Amino acid sequence: MRVCPLLGILLAFSIQIAQAQQNASEPTTGQSVRAPLKLLQTIPLSGVDGALDHMAIDVQRQRLFVPSEQHSTVEVLDLRTGNRIRTISAAKWPSTAIYHPETNELFVTDRADGTCKVFSGENYKLVKSIKLAVGADNAAYDAVPRQNSATVKCPPCNMLHALSVCY
Repeated sequence: MRVCPLLGILLAFSIQIAQAQQNASEPTTGQSVRAPLKLLQTIPLSGVDGALDHMAIDVQRQRLFVPSEQHSTVEVLDLRTGNRIRTISAAKWPSTAIYHPETNELFVTDRADGTCKVFSGENYKLVKSIKLAVGADNAAYDAVPRQNSATVKCPPCNMLHALSVCY
């Protein structure tokens, strides 16, 4: 069984960021500042070798979505129990995962075929595949203005693609 300490560190970081986003009020002058990050847990990913890429978190349901490029999967982890819930294998080269809480959908860029695959957050089935350019890599979801869009960067064509999540 392979234990990935980096996953634990990234997990702690992801949870801290997500909780900070939920708590819109940050300490003002004179108030105490939060302690630095600390390791909360380490989740073993047996059978998953190679690089882990841009992860996404579902704060409400306490799930972490972990793209594994060399393994050609997205691992879905339950942060409450520390167990793997599901392995999504519909992407050949998953690079970035973005979770959209309002629609309960997971967006995964697939660098192999240049698509952004959209999966249901309920049953993890493929809902839609959006054609981009081969090599689509990093993606981001702008939750603050709630514009219901994701932005995907394609290094080969050096373009940013804005995707609507209200298709």
